[in-house]
Amino acid sequence: MQTVMKNFNIYKTIEMVLLVLGVCLIGFWQRFDVAAGIGAGLVLQAAFTLALDLFAEARGQDYIASLKGLVT
Repeated sequence: MQTVMKNFNIYKTIEMVLLVLGVCLIGFWQRFDVAAGIGAGLVLQAAFTLALDLFAEARGQDYIASLKGLVT
């Protein structure tokens, strides 16, 4: 479980980079329909998966705390 919790930092970083990339595609290449569409898709996907990972990380922290409570 410790490995999973460490990997959440990597996942969140990648998702935030994709979110910023999507916003940049929409903002800078708005006149190109394909680029704006890809940007919108990136924003939606990255925001959704980032939110899910934040909830999963919180649940993982609760789980680890519960396991530590059982050991002591």
